[in-house]
Amino acid sequence: MKQFLHILKWEFLNLVKAKAYIITTVIFVVIAIVGFSIPTIIGGIGDANAETAVVDQDTEKKVYAVYDPTQFLDNAEDTMKLYLPNVTFEYKDSVKAIKDMVEDDKADASIEVKANGNFTYYVKNNSLTDSSPYVLQELFSQIKRNHAFEDAGIDAKQVMDIYYGNTVNVNTVSLGVDGTNSMIYTFPLIMLIYMVVVLYGNIVATTVASEKGNRTMELLVTSANPNALIFGKVIAGVLAAILQVGLMLGVCVVSYSLNRESWGGLLDSILNIPIEILLSFAVFGIFGFIFYAFIFGAIGALVSKSEDVNSSATPMTFIFLIIYFVVYFGIMIDPNGAMFTIASMVPLSSPMAMFARMAVVDVPLYQVIISLVLLIGSTILVGIAAAKIYRRGTLMYGNQIKLSHAIKWLRKKD
Repeated sequence: MKQFLHILKWEFLNLVKAKAYIITTVIFVVIAIVGFSIPTIIGGIGDANAETAVVDQDTEKKVYAVYDPTQFLDNAEDTMKLYLPNVTFEYKDSVKAIKDMVEDDKADASIEVKANGNFTYYVKNNSLTDSSPYVLQELFSQIKRNHAFEDAGIDAKQVMDIYYGNTVNVNTVSLGVDGTNSMIYTFPLIMLIYMVVVLYGNIVATTVASEKGNRTMELLVTSANPNALIFGKVIAGVLAAILQVGLMLGVCVVSYSLNRESWGGLLDSILNIPIEILLSFAVFGIFGFIFYAFIFGAIGALVSKSEDVNSSATPMTFIFLIIYFVVYFGIMIDPNGAMFTIASMVPLSSPMAMFARMAVVDVPLYQVIISLVLLIGSTILVGIAAAKIYRRGTLMYGNQIKLSHAIKWLRKKD
């Protein structure tokens, strides 16, 4: 234990004192503070014109040029104002006239009405966000219905009053977990675990691999307990990651809280996480990170130099990416299904799947306990296996060690 604590302290201090670690943390903190303060800064600068801007937006007028040889729009002014209250319709006697108005910027758009209410919509520059054609389509459809009511001798206004005046309200009450709202914060947390494991896992692997170039490691590995070495290195990496990510998230939360009014409470739903989900995320996330950190540490011990870490870690990263997508889509498609239930129990996927499943469905307590026990047990076993690989791998130089050789090491008794 004494060796473990010494190694843990030494590795942790080396990580947090590294320039890359400090610079990355400072840059992110500054970006977070400035980013969350932008709405406040803009609001403070633009307060004097805020009211005017709102009024201008609400009263923005548009002009549509219309060519209607079929007289389809006759006596439809009330319906047209209902759908497009800020639009002024100017009627012309030819298609060329309405096109010219658009080309000369005298009209925002133009409409050529054809038989049966079909129409052609002309615009100078077509925009992906322009919803006017769809509004006009609904408007013309309603006018066509009104004509049909009139032809049948039916009062169109009375029909519309009956249709829109007899709607019902629905109130959904969740007796268990409200999966709809919980999705808002579940997906960002899943993404956070994925990013932490991949980014910091590679850092652990690189740290282990880089020590092969230092011959003093031979003395350290032969004199110190390999379990203390690998456990100290991995736990130090985990603590450094938790410190950095926790500081970043804390700055984001505090910055948003200070500028909440300027944001209009936009991110409240993301931060409104139940305490049991936060605890589940923390426990499963931390043990899951340790689990994968041991794997990445073993990968670092198998390579001959630190430059080979990325290529050697690619299969593990790819597997974790598949697990990420299984959890991501599983929570949307069938969070209470057999596949997602199994994923929440298996140590490879439970760090993401279990807390996500708890967020959207009621999970029996015994399943949570079993999943956690399996994860902790697997983490210890992977740690012991990583220690064996680390002890032998760090003393071998030259070519990269094959996985089959590492498996043989695990079968041997020290």
